[in-house]
Amino acid sequence: FICYRRSSGSQLASLLKVHLQLRGFSVFLDIDRLRAGKFDENLLLSIHLSNHFILILTPDALDRCLGDDIQ
Repeated sequence: FICYRRSSGSQLASLLKVHLQLRGFSVFLDIDRLRAGKFDENLLLSIHLSNHFILILTPDALDRCLGDDIQ
């Protein structure tokens, strides 16, 4: 599972996906596999079913999290 911020990490995520697939890995990229429906539930299920999780932290990757309250 590759986690990234679409506005700044989509090109790197796509490139990483191709390189991993060339080496025989099955790669989940949300833009390829998530269908319409309950996005959060589908995303969490995909993460749960993944053996590996790669987080791409570009300079503004966490900007949307600023000011979020933990509930």
